[in-house]
Amino acid sequence: MSSLEKDLLFSIHQLLRKKNFKRTVHTLEQESGIFFSMPYFRDRVTNGDWDEVENYLSGFTKPKDNPNSTNIFTVIQHHKNLEAQDREDEKVSRELINARGYMFAYVKKLIEANPVFRDKLKLPIFNPSTLRLSLNLQNHLAAVPTSQSTSAVTSLLQGAVPKPAEFPTPFRAQGPLPTSPLGCVTNAPSAPQPSASYQSSVPHPSASACPIGFNTQNNSDVLKHPTTPKNKPAVDIQNDHSELLLKGTKRLEMSNEFMLSTPAINTIDDVNASSGSNIEDRVSPVAPTVSMNENRQNLKDGKPTIAGESSVKSRSRKLMDANEPSKCRILRLPDSLVAMRVSRLMYTNSGSAILALYVNAVHKLWKWPENDSNSMGKARARLVPQLWQPRSGTMMTNETSGMNPEYAFHCFALSNNDQYLMSVSGGEISFFNMGTFKTIKTIMSPPPAATFLALHPRDNNIIAIGSDDSSIQIYDATFNEVKTKLKAHQEMITGLAFSNILNVLVSSGADSQLCVWSTDTWEKQTNEYLQSPAGRSGASLADTRVQFHHDQTCLLAVQETQIVIYEVPALKRHMKWVLPLQASGSITYATYSCDSKSINVSFECGRISVLSASSLDLRCRINPSLYLPTNPSLRACPLVVAAHPSKPNQFAVGLTDGGVYVLEPLESEGKWYP
Repeated sequence: MSSLEKDLLFSIHQLLRKKNFKRTVHTLEQESGIFFSMPYFRDRVTNGDWDEVENYLSGFTKPKDNPNSTNIFTVIQHHKNLEAQDREDEKVSRELINARGYMFAYVKKLIEANPVFRDKLKLPIFNPSTLRLSLNLQNHLAAVPTSQSTSAVTSLLQGAVPKPAEFPTPFRAQGPLPTSPLGCVTNAPSAPQPSASYQSSVPHPSASACPIGFNTQNNSDVLKHPTTPKNKPAVDIQNDHSELLLKGTKRLEMSNEFMLSTPAINTIDDVNASSGSNIEDRVSPVAPTVSMNENRQNLKDGKPTIAGESSVKSRSRKLMDANEPSKCRILRLPDSLVAMRVSRLMYTNSGSAILALYVNAVHKLWKWPENDSNSMGKARARLVPQLWQPRSGTMMTNETSGMNPEYAFHCFALSNNDQYLMSVSGGEISFFNMGTFKTIKTIMSPPPAATFLALHPRDNNIIAIGSDDSSIQIYDATFNEVKTKLKAHQEMITGLAFSNILNVLVSSGADSQLCVWSTDTWEKQTNEYLQSPAGRSGASLADTRVQFHHDQTCLLAVQETQIVIYEVPALKRHMKWVLPLQASGSITYATYSCDSKSINVSFECGRISVLSASSLDLRCRINPSLYLPTNPSLRACPLVVAAHPSKPNQFAVGLTDGGVYVLEPLESEGKWYP
């Protein structure tokens, strides 16, 4: 479009606005693409005129123009779908204006960051005389020979054309923006500052950012707590645009369709007081010695194997033995429901609740109240949380395809805004709304059966699904399709972990193989096999788990008899910890603390150890007599461990008898070791 044509269109646009021909004005904008009216666009969104919203946008950009354009159209389409699903809910209808407002605020940022709109968001400083000059110029040039046109233009333009207006530059987030009920971004100035435990760098808004397929939360799902007097949103917001949708967390609120169970047990002291029996009479007291080398001398001395070192000098470290209640605080979470083995365990990203998945495919959620004694509403071992149960009696239960779930593989993943859960127990993968416990949808009927789930850290709609046929499917929840299938393992997938810094996915399998995949091309970059420790059978390698360090470059790999730390993407072995042959029972689980300074390890014998992540030295041992049931007929041991997302010294364990415990050092100690 020539400059003269633009001047003419802007002149017509100005005249139409002056005459108040509103419909014609916006038709001109849409058809010519000269100016995008944000107020008009906002009004259409607020009124829910979705056809006009998409029609108006189509005059300026198409979904495939760039990532921002893709996000804009996808957010709008998904919001339309949410409204269509919840149209009959009266509570939803009351919240629609707020939800649309939040959605508009996020889309507005995407538009401002989109180069397609760069010169179309502000009307130029326009003077009708400029148009007259342009018309005179065109008429004059038509009558002037080509050889004389340059001097003619110079003559006519000297001093006559005003300086063009400055146009806005692409949007750059200058600080934290709050997460909206849609999982998107608003521009409220009162947003709290980011939590120190979640500081990280994130991409520009042009990256695919907004979780669409299931992570975009509906404001109607965040309803008032039935008994808690305070109901502040308590949003913990992070430090840039895309990261808000993934790291930004919102306090999980439940609808009044829930009832609270009455705590049967307040603290571990109640359990211990009920019986005088000693668990040491039935559980081996042998503690796993800190040993990282296969040779006997290092096993005896408890020295780590560190890459590049032939030997390591013995370090004198203070070891904390937690053998009595005065050493730490332990809480068993109240549970009046049927006891089943805990299969998976996690904290919500806000740190205010704990979610457990049991072998009967049922989930349980405990939430800590926000009150005067717990102003932040975070999980604390000295406060008893509430077990949330729907009044209808319907729990979040995975589809099992008619099979016995006790023989299935169980896994789940929680969206980073804590509003949506993806879970599977041998059957179809279920998507749950955490605010209502309702099943949103199910996908992927077996075979193959899913064995591990992981959400992409920058876009929760990209989901890595490991299967029992050794494949990894990369599923796009936005478009409800499998983007690609990764094949390199020989046996089922047992672990998946994304690195946001390296742009890789690491997979582990029952074949004891680790594979590094590029998340840009989904091609395999490298692979490595974990070696069985001396004197161990290959069976101990079957269940290999992986987890990234807080720095997103070191990788923790855990098996029944060893813990290995690798440097990614080369998969260079950095350190190794081996369970001594004389130890009683195997490793059942291990996980980094939220600051990755410690590794919390549980064992089949019931003992829990805290290792230093930097050296793999044993720093604390927690005796099983402090928390395991004292009834000799109830043989119990910890199966899973979950680290609190913002408290480095708090973690939870799930047991074979269905119990879930929260453990943390006393306030006087502050941490598990000096």
